[in-house]
Amino acid sequence: MPRHQRTRFKSCTLVPGNRTRVDSPKGAVSITTITRVGWYPMRSSPDDHAVSDARAAMRSTRADLAVTRDTEAGLLRHDLPCGREVAVSDRSAIEWTDATWNPVTGCSKVSPGCAHCYAKAFAERFRGVPGHPYEQGFDLRLWPERLTAPLLWTKPRRVFVNSMSDLFHEGVPDDYVRQVFDVMAAAPQHQFQVLTKRHRRLEALAAQLPWPDNVWMGVSIENDRWVERADALRRVPAAVRFVSAEPLLGPLPSLCLDGLDWLIAGGESGHKRRPTSADWFRDLRDRCSAAGVSFFFKQWGGRYPKAGGRELDGEVWDEYPMPRAELEVPEASEPRFVRAVDGLLPEVDPSLVA
Repeated sequence: MPRHQRTRFKSCTLVPGNRTRVDSPKGAVSITTITRVGWYPMRSSPDDHAVSDARAAMRSTRADLAVTRDTEAGLLRHDLPCGREVAVSDRSAIEWTDATWNPVTGCSKVSPGCAHCYAKAFAERFRGVPGHPYEQGFDLRLWPERLTAPLLWTKPRRVFVNSMSDLFHEGVPDDYVRQVFDVMAAAPQHQFQVLTKRHRRLEALAAQLPWPDNVWMGVSIENDRWVERADALRRVPAAVRFVSAEPLLGPLPSLCLDGLDWLIAGGESGHKRRPTSADWFRDLRDRCSAAGVSFFFKQWGGRYPKAGGRELDGEVWDEYPMPRAELEVPEASEPRFVRAVDGLLPEVDPSLVA
């Protein structure tokens, strides 16, 4: 809805559970508040997909409020009584998906691609804000009350699982990962896109998880050092296997495309963005075309995600894969984790986190 058509409310802080009078250009209204509401100054505008997830996270509190973004003022505002409950994450600004679903939030860095994580930067702005979905900042948190959200969506859509976390983070219990997969299996109307940087744990758990045709499994690969993630992915019986080369920080000459169905590529955004080269994207596009792998060019990157546009050599590349009809389930592989007194050690090489 255009901004000039919206009913605007004055900035205020609302006490949870109270009936609060709010003045608007159309007169006073009274609403029951469930969460803290107000103006939150932002040092810079967050990525569009972070804003989309924040909007969805606020809806997950089941407050009769929506989240809007005032682009001119650079502020995130929680306002506009909706008068109805809206399912979690029912839309997304991420180009290659339709919705986001976050039964887990929070994460930790494992490789250079994590250095300027949009999700962490966004979540940490709200650390300590009572009642906010990111009151705990970017600390890992499970949200079991969100597990059934996709079952309520009747319209088919592509759903990005954990845009604000990593489902295979070492802090997420095995049983919880299984619950997430069970929900995906119970919602065949949707296509679920799961993306991880923790390829070893993915491979270790793969044989214990259901792999329905509507689950797409992907790994993030930002430079040639981490192409081993694709090797682990090939041993997972997913109907669609994909690689997200975003942010792409270098060429990927060692990446083998055998057994892969889809490749997403994009540059980094934000004021600390690292440079990219058009030749890196062209090489991936050409190799995908030769190998019959769908190619999706998400963005050039820049100060903002859409600053550089989405055309590569004058063309928008929006290819999507088709799930394989027949799959072979590999034998269970031996876990590659190092056992420690306090549990599984994370897949982290601290020297590689720039």
